[in-house]
Amino acid sequence: MTGVLPPTETAVGRAVRTIAGRGRESTLVDVVNGRVLRAHADAIERYLVLRIGDRERGRLALRELRASVAVASADDFVAPPSVRAHLFRIARAIAVRHRAELAPMGTESRTVPWAFGRSGRPDEVTLAAIRNGVSDASLELLELRLLRGLSADEAGLVLGMPGDSIATALDAAEREVERVLGDALPDRSRIAAIVDEALAIELDANEDARTLAHDDFDALPVGTVLGRRYTLDRRVGAGAFGEVYRASDTEVPGHVVALKLLYQPATSPETRATALRELHLIASVFHPSIVQFKDHGWHENRLWFVMPWYQGESLETRIRRSPLGREEAHRIFTSLARALSAMHAAGIRHQDVKPDNVYLAKIKTAGDDDVLPVLLDLGVAAKEAEMIVAGTPTYFAPEVAAQFANTESRPSIGVKADVFSLALTLRNSLDPSLDRDIDEGVEAFIAERATVPPSTPKTADLAYLARHFDRWLTRDPAARPDAETFATELGVLLQPEQERARRRAQLALVIPIVALAATLLAIVGFILTRRVETERREAERAHHQAAELSAALDVTRGDNSRTVRALGHAQNQLQQGRLSRSELERTVTMVRNALDNAVERVDAMKTRAEIAERSLAQASTALTESQAEHARETSRASRLEADVAQRASDLERERATLADLRGRFDETIAGLERTRVELERARTDVSRLESDVSAATTRAANAERRIEDATTHAARAEQDADEARARVRQLERDLERMRPAASPAPAP
Repeated sequence: MTGVLPPTETAVGRAVRTIAGRGRESTLVDVVNGRVLRAHADAIERYLVLRIGDRERGRLALRELRASVAVASADDFVAPPSVRAHLFRIARAIAVRHRAELAPMGTESRTVPWAFGRSGRPDEVTLAAIRNGVSDASLELLELRLLRGLSADEAGLVLGMPGDSIATALDAAEREVERVLGDALPDRSRIAAIVDEALAIELDANEDARTLAHDDFDALPVGTVLGRRYTLDRRVGAGAFGEVYRASDTEVPGHVVALKLLYQPATSPETRATALRELHLIASVFHPSIVQFKDHGWHENRLWFVMPWYQGESLETRIRRSPLGREEAHRIFTSLARALSAMHAAGIRHQDVKPDNVYLAKIKTAGDDDVLPVLLDLGVAAKEAEMIVAGTPTYFAPEVAAQFANTESRPSIGVKADVFSLALTLRNSLDPSLDRDIDEGVEAFIAERATVPPSTPKTADLAYLARHFDRWLTRDPAARPDAETFATELGVLLQPEQERARRRAQLALVIPIVALAATLLAIVGFILTRRVETERREAERAHHQAAELSAALDVTRGDNSRTVRALGHAQNQLQQGRLSRSELERTVTMVRNALDNAVERVDAMKTRAEIAERSLAQASTALTESQAEHARETSRASRLEADVAQRASDLERERATLADLRGRFDETIAGLERTRVELERARTDVSRLESDVSAATTRAANAERRIEDATTHAARAEQDADEARARVRQLERDLERMRPAASPAPAP
């Protein structure tokens, strides 16, 4: 859209002019008849029935109104104050004509379906007084202003009065009600409620019957053959541009198709080209989720074309039963997003993505019913280069709404407007409570949509999607993903299930690791216990040997002391000349024997010391290897503990999100807790083993020190023995020198 739109045009009026500007006046039906009139049909029908005074005439009048709108010019609706006001204006003119036709028949022929006329309510007299005692002009004004919600300017347009005189006329109408009711009116503020009760009527509760009654065109008779091939079975629906029939293909027995017949005849080459436009757009794109056409032709200058017949329901019907689940929504909307991507790649905007234009076709595959979402209705689609806009206001993208609202900024419209509408359709499918009805506020709604993005889901299971919807429904088209990216990003709908699967996989991985860790720690503990016990026995044996060496050393020291004392005594006796030869020889023999015994003991001590040294060396080597192995096992256990601790930490952080799985995994978690207890016990055992190893190491070190002391003592004893031998040799030499002068020794 280019240029500046006249400020006197209404928002919907601008929509009309935008579409009609391409030479398609018939699309006025889509914007006014198909959108606005549908929103106000109930209120207008009630207004017509009350103005005419007859239910059947009211229905006929509504059909006339729809037909009038279908052939009207855009200029009839773009002027202020609103499209709604122009619709009521036309409706009033039709009602005046019908009432004039009924006037000669009298009031007895009228059938107004009063809601409380025969109900026996206590205030029936009051209600009847208002219906019969208040003038028609006052009742009409009260209805338009108080019940239908028209503004003063809108009511003035309908009644042909200046807008500034409506307030005065309304005050006069309320005073008239006060005069009629008298004391029965407790408070003037109750006038609106009492008038509402007095003018309440009952319409046909059969929605399908009312919908058919509101159609502009009569259905073709069942059995009508189009194109000498397609026999109409029944009419199944009616849209803004045409009606849809279920038809049988006579050339393919048993083959059923959907046949769409446009309302408006095409009598010129230009109008025929316009009618064929939707077919050209459908034919330019192929995707399983975009409706395809099979054939086309003309019936009384009205275009018909054939599409596949799908069994199923519309997305609109589906979400009326219940919201879509996230998994179901992912399947449906991923296909739709890729279908839009195919359209956009061909340079086409759909422009009317909404639940009613998505059909969930049931496809039988392998005996099971699967759903194929199909995007319908390309009637208002546009080539990317065409600056035309259309669609349903409730699903307008902000940049589309800005074309119709009184905003200074009117950004260009691109294919991302379809992404917005699809994302909004997704939101409403997940949480239908967020869907808004326009009611009478079409203008206000469009103005709001141009500036305020739609709200995001707030329910507990959908709240995590808020930041994604903020991006998908942002006002800035550049910040939105394209359709293909949107299809990929829809994977976030399955994120909770993927997270649960990931956590289940982690649990499946962690539990064996914890069990393996406990087993390994038990094995390590057993091995270390055996090794520590062996080392403890070796240390005790070394300690015992050291004690024996120490005892032998003490005996040797005693012998040495006695020998030294004997030698000293003998030396003294010898020096004093009081020692006889025989005594000297006995002393020498005694000393020699003592020395021999000492030498034997020293040799034995050396042997034992060597054995003890070898045992100690072996024990030290074994201890060193054990310590190294213990260090390696401790390192492995530490790494395993760190890994287990990390896994446990991850599980702890995730525990809050596992609330829905807690019941099923209680037993597993309890087992995991028991494993943790066993792990703690294993850690305690390892700590105790480490303490035992440390104590054994200390004892071994002490034994080593004692052996070193024993070796030192043995060395000292050997030195003493050497000194004793030297003294004995000296004594023997002295004895040899003394032997010639000494007397013969007696026989022993």
